[in-house]
Amino acid sequence: MKYFSIFASKNDIDDLEGKIASVFAKGYKVGMSGSDYILQTNSLFKKQKLTIRALTEDANPDYFETNIPGMMGFYERIAFADGHLKDLVLTQISVFNTLLTVEAEKELSEEQWKLCLELMSALGGIGFLQDGTLLDSDGQVIVHPDGSSGPADFTPMRARIK
Repeated sequence: MKYFSIFASKNDIDDLEGKIASVFAKGYKVGMSGSDYILQTNSLFKKQKLTIRALTEDANPDYFETNIPGMMGFYERIAFADGHLKDLVLTQISVFNTLLTVEAEKELSEEQWKLCLELMSALGGIGFLQDGTLLDSDGQVIVHPDGSSGPADFTPMRARIK
């Protein structure tokens, strides 16, 4: 997997840079390029670069006005094995206002994947895999794209107020 998306319901992202720096502190130098966070491994060999883009509803309203209804429609069309879980997922999607996309130059290594999950947990977000699988903040599957439930004990998180 080369891309990973973290959706969250946060009204304050002032701590975002600190959370990224904290999670990736051991093996990466964290820099900025415009509004993107650029993470470069400290290794002399096998240099790896990750780019994290942050979008918020305040700064990118067009993205959220277009894509959140589309995401809700995608999961609305899935025949969930658990109807209550479907309601919980749709409730969570309806309050998303922050998106972090992680892009690797190559496939995410196992270590990079673990750091992405750690960042997702630090943000209290949920993960969206390219195939439509949703992960809870602990990295457990909430629902697969075929509607089958994963092992996550999922409860929607509300937007945090400043």
